[in-house]
Amino acid sequence: MEGQHPTEKKVRKRTTSCTVRNRWNAKHYDRINVTVPKGYGDMYKDFCDENGTSMNGVLMAIINLEMEQWRKKKEASAKV
Repeated sequence: MEGQHPTEKKVRKRTTSCTVRNRWNAKHYDRINVTVPKGYGDMYKDFCDENGTSMNGVLMAIINLEMEQWRKKKEASAKV
């Protein structure tokens, strides 16, 4: 290693896996923040734990159900 003092270590810039993951998530997902009354978050976490599902999974299921109902109403009103 020419020009480098023997006790100096070459420092490489590394991208952490967290940074890479965050960049990938930003490209592939939208982020939605949910605000609930105090105590509701804990009840929601308990519900998910007891039912063996993720908090995101429950929200996605509810969103998908609501969107499907919305699509059906929209199609029905378009036919009239």
